Amino acid sequence: MSMGIKRTAADKNFSTALRMAHPVCEVCGWRESTQVMHIKTRRVHATRYSVDNCLAGCFTCHRWQEQNGLDFAEWFNKQFPGRRDRIDLKARGIFKNTKENRAFVSAHYLTQIKLLKADPCHKLESWN
Repeated sequence: MSMGIKRTAADKNFSTALRMAHPVCEVCGWRESTQVMHIKTRRVHATRYSVDNCLAGCFTCHRWQEQNGLDFAEWFNKQFPGRRDRIDLKARGIFKNTKENRAFVSAHYLTQIKLLKADPCHKLESWN
């Protein structure tokens, strides 16, 4: 039996908002983005719902990321200079993974989804 990380409403709303903001894979640039690729693992609560920490990706590129960590890290650092440093700084922060905090994050991304539906060019704003 797998002991995966439970997906909450905050996870679902964050994923939907990110994929709406980036409908095409941010890695290959031509497949539909169907997954969220976390740079720092989802187990790091301070960056779990951070836009900086994620890319919208296709299945193939997500598997490449997971199976080729060093190659992906090198690609990511070249494509997004300085972003890894921002992620590392945010990861040092404290985010208590409580029901109340997840509700706040979920509501934030629900608002972002509504804004993206009204204007697909809306720039997705991270909760943090």
